[in-house]
Amino acid sequence: MRENKRFTLVELILIIVVVGIALPPLAFVFYEGLQKSTDTYLTSTAAQLANSMMEEIRTRKWDEKTPDEGGKAAEPYSVIGTDPSETTRPTYNDIDDYDHISNQSPPHDALDQPIPEFSGYTRSVDVEYVDCVGGVFVTAGGTSDHKQVTVTVSCAAGSVGLVSIFSNY
Repeated sequence: MRENKRFTLVELILIIVVVGIALPPLAFVFYEGLQKSTDTYLTSTAAQLANSMMEEIRTRKWDEKTPDEGGKAAEPYSVIGTDPSETTRPTYNDIDDYDHISNQSPPHDALDQPIPEFSGYTRSVDVEYVDCVGGVFVTAGGTSDHKQVTVTVSCAAGSVGLVSIFSNY
């Protein structure tokens, strides 16, 4: 005689109840993981956009008065900001020319063209003279031998900021 290997109605109902109780928390865990993965991607892209801007700024002279072959800029130092002949990024020749970039969305490339693929991102640059006081850089009252550049990129997942100190030497 063959043994009957089927589920009873009670066993099927019990399985449905257990799966119904266990599935929502599992779905929530998967959703949270997916959300964190998206946030990580957005934040990583924001960091890359901030880094690319900072690297571009690093290729420029410290000040308008820095000799083309390098070396220390002569005092008095230039005022932070672009000079009249510098209207687009390809014409920027020193780091403080980038100071006016504020809430640029989408971010622009080195040729000052918008990058539509990054329309969900906003990029800003702040440049200021700083002094080293007690091992800490603070905003200078005027010009100094140090400039602090802050690049901030914001997206739906938050903001990423990079800070660099550039010294006149």
